[in-house]
Amino acid sequence: EQKDLPPSRPLRAVELGSGTGICAAAFALTAKTRGLPCEVLATDLPQAIPLLQDTMQRNQLDGVMRVAALDWYAVLEQATLQHDAAAGLAGPAGCDEDDVMNASTLVRDASWTQLVAADLVLAADVTFSETHRRPLLQLVAQACSMGAVALVAHEDRDDRADCEAALTSVLGTSIDWMELEHPTGEGPEDVVIFLLTAAVGRAKLLPGG
Repeated sequence: EQKDLPPSRPLRAVELGSGTGICAAAFALTAKTRGLPCEVLATDLPQAIPLLQDTMQRNQLDGVMRVAALDWYAVLEQATLQHDAAAGLAGPAGCDEDDVMNASTLVRDASWTQLVAADLVLAADVTFSETHRRPLLQLVAQACSMGAVALVAHEDRDDRADCEAALTSVLGTSIDWMELEHPTGEGPEDVVIFLLTAAVGRAKLLPGG
């Protein structure tokens, strides 16, 4: 089941791989215009933060939209490291107590904390790379396992079948996914939007989450 929002709490939305932040800004601006209580966090690699901040400021979204760095690979690697350390398993060669401490700090980072506490996760045109699909979907799956709903937009570059195979492989039976029809039936033919939700009764998927 998905989260039932308390009347006093705004909707929490997190975008992964925001790029310039257009998607997050559009969502935040729509919510702001319609008077819907909402907190939008746009995330990407550190080098993209200036672009995200510029988009936020140009659209006067201070107080509705925020930005933060989130490295998918680092979070997954460090979360696994922390999980293994807690279980008494040996870490990679060269791993010491400082590494475990850094891992603990990283997975408690604000952007990570807000991802697993999100009500809605957005990801637009970040599934074009076969290399990046798995870590992206692992993070989305973790958020969904905590009750979030995710919308993943994929631009078909003759790789839709590969994307759907990745969804099936990574999400397994723990996360349900389906294609959404465009509400007007006039959406771009080469863009498909997938809706992801937790299967009923499933627990957290990611070690350390």
